[in-house]
Amino acid sequence: MSQAEARWWYIHGFIGDLAFSHAAFTWRGAWRVHATTYNFETKERKVVTENSQTGYSSSLFRVKELMVCPGGGHEIPRAIGRKYWVDPFAEAVIQFGLNPEDAPVSVWHEFEKGPIMLEDGWKWTAIRRGDRAWLRYFSGDMELCLEFRRSGWKGNVTSLPDVLIQDACRDHFVSDAEFGFRYEEYPIRGDGYEGFIEFVPPGSLQKIPPPVDVKLKEYALGDPAATALLLALYKASQLADDIADCDEKPDRVADVMRALGVEMPRNPFFRAHADVLTATLAQVLDCWEWSNEHEDDPDKTRQVLAYSMKDAAIMYVRQVAFLVGGHEHAKRVLDDAIQFFHGPGGVEPFEVTR
Repeated sequence: MSQAEARWWYIHGFIGDLAFSHAAFTWRGAWRVHATTYNFETKERKVVTENSQTGYSSSLFRVKELMVCPGGGHEIPRAIGRKYWVDPFAEAVIQFGLNPEDAPVSVWHEFEKGPIMLEDGWKWTAIRRGDRAWLRYFSGDMELCLEFRRSGWKGNVTSLPDVLIQDACRDHFVSDAEFGFRYEEYPIRGDGYEGFIEFVPPGSLQKIPPPVDVKLKEYALGDPAATALLLALYKASQLADDIADCDEKPDRVADVMRALGVEMPRNPFFRAHADVLTATLAQVLDCWEWSNEHEDDPDKTRQVLAYSMKDAAIMYVRQVAFLVGGHEHAKRVLDDAIQFFHGPGGVEPFEVTR
């Protein structure tokens, strides 16, 4: 079971016939949001999944202010030793389009941060009725049935409102092409109650890759010097690319030179395999330079080749994998690294257009 270093927060609520939800999570220093609305009268549903500067804004609506109980609400145990915080009676100010509405509305709020183990799917139902709220949560063999009161009481219960025993809807999907997964989420309401259901199929979040250092350690079969070498090259190549794109100041070239000229030559794994690793790095650099020269080439064949050769550093990863684990391990690493770095949800996903 993989682990992600992230934090997330979530709200849902109702304004008249309009139900809304907003999920936001950080991933590698950036915010990703999933926002939905559903109008019970018109049956119109809108969904967006996109990056956000703050985690509070989306192209569908903006969370102008979020007010929760002191301490964030109730600490709830979740699957595989996790804990998160729930406040079924929080308040938020929601802005749709240019509507300057500033009146707070009651929302269900959840929050978690830190190293998060990615579960193998779950089903979650949360409803409110007046000053009472209920949560039913399944993940693997674990089931939580909780009741909350506005006064702060909470506890496990065995008797739940019938609406919490529903099946998932099967036609209200939220898809995230960047991370390559989708799940079901939809609002429910009835006689005096309102809420949301979410169903994440087993295996969905396993498509989200672990941090780069964890993956490089896997490719190096746990060898500490080989892992450090790959990480040094990765950081140097990312910094060099940022300098070339003017995202970093030119004086940071010194950091690139230090990584390649000091850190790498001192590395015990590099010293043991210096001839082959130096030749491989020379090949990587030649490919990167050629790619930059021909990325806008009028010759379409050269342009396509430049696109594919831009990240030839993967061949260095493959070479280290060969040295620590042999040919079959290197073949597996090459395929996995291409997916990890450039597939859906990858470090730098490629979007191929024809």
